[in-house]
Amino acid sequence: MTRPLANPVEKETNTLLPMAAPTVTEEEESTPRRRSKKLLCLALAVTGVALVVAIWRISPGGATSLHQKYGENPAAIGLDYNIEGASHEGVYAEIEGKYNWKHWRDNYSQKSGGDDDHDDDEEGGSGDNAKVAVAVANIYEGESKKEKKKEKQKKKALAVCEDGKYSKRTLKLAYELPFASLFRDNKGQKKYEASSVILVDDNAYAVCDSSWAISKFDSQLQPFGDKNVQIGAPDRHPDDSGYEALFYADGLLYVVRESVKMKDKTYHAIIEELLMNDDDSDYKAGEKCPSEFEFEGDSKGFEGAVAVRDLAGELVVLGLCEGNYCSESAKDDTGNGRLIAMKKETLSDGSCQWSTIRTIKVPKSADFRDYSAMTVTDVGRVAISSQEESQLWVGQLLGQNPAGMWNVTEIEFDANVAKIYDFPKNGNCDTVFCNIEGVHWMNDEMILAVSDKMKSKGKQSFNCFEHDQSVHVFVLP
Repeated sequence: MTRPLANPVEKETNTLLPMAAPTVTEEEESTPRRRSKKLLCLALAVTGVALVVAIWRISPGGATSLHQKYGENPAAIGLDYNIEGASHEGVYAEIEGKYNWKHWRDNYSQKSGGDDDHDDDEEGGSGDNAKVAVAVANIYEGESKKEKKKEKQKKKALAVCEDGKYSKRTLKLAYELPFASLFRDNKGQKKYEASSVILVDDNAYAVCDSSWAISKFDSQLQPFGDKNVQIGAPDRHPDDSGYEALFYADGLLYVVRESVKMKDKTYHAIIEELLMNDDDSDYKAGEKCPSEFEFEGDSKGFEGAVAVRDLAGELVVLGLCEGNYCSESAKDDTGNGRLIAMKKETLSDGSCQWSTIRTIKVPKSADFRDYSAMTVTDVGRVAISSQEESQLWVGQLLGQNPAGMWNVTEIEFDANVAKIYDFPKNGNCDTVFCNIEGVHWMNDEMILAVSDKMKSKGKQSFNCFEHDQSVHVFVLP
């Protein structure tokens, strides 16, 4: 019966243990040739063990990984993986003495035949050892496959950035600043789940869906600048604000609450007028009117909104739905974005409503899973962002007359004008601008944007942390 190999790795110091000198019998003394052969085999075995240990120590996981988890109790492996009889003293030596896990697994599977009572032999091993070896081999082989898959995906992603066209399709970050660095008095606000931003003259206004305060700051993004203020109390109501879009018209700011459950248990967006104090210390909510358009739930309503004037000079709002087909259930049916054109009306009961005029299809070239924000210039140049794709689609709206008014019934996108830009990646070609939720044209070549808070509990990569809860300015290629 073959004695189990001694564990070649010392638990505390990770140094090779000296091998005990072989005992020579009288019979072996009388046969020098046989003795020499055994010594040669032993020397080769020692060399092999040393080589295996060296390879194992530089391999992922390290030689002590099993010890770190199971200590000196190989039976624990059997308990963890439901293997009977996993108590042989040589388990660790047998398992850690091999580094080609696939070969080891296949070899032992053939030798033991899955028999718990399989006797030891010179080349195989006990059935107990075999079962433990097979189990651990499978675990390590599985981990190895996962690592190889990750590496393959990383190389594939990196190849996208190294195709020679990166600079032609990628926005360049000009400057940025975290929201936390904008305000001398943050009024107790600690998180900034930014959802929309607009420019009015040289002032930027932003909202967060978790806060009731309106952020006002200089577009140059000066840290703790005198113009940077929080308007209103962030916690003026116990619930989150749900503010997802912001637009400006007739000297008023309007905020859009994405989708709110009404008394009749249907879901509609609510558009509110905000009346600012002269000193920007606070605001009052004016008229609050729900949309006629109905959503499926509270999570995929309007994410963006812009104001235009129809041919009669009346205010029309174009609401950008977050989901494809304005639906919560069609997320993966990409390239089916929608705008809802709406006009405010007074109903017979005296209440107000943003009534639907028509639905406008976003071109399929904006092949996104979500649509997080929209901005339109005075001449109809459009930019639509996607949070999940970390991209910006740029196109052109048609239907505007020379006076700047819009024929709402004929508004459509120019099928011949479409360009997709990527937000910048890091050195590994990983997405780092993961939560762009607001965009606004600064001029023909620059975009102002804001980012939401990184999703926690492993829902997003740690790469998303660096630029979250921030204001950014990007330059188009």
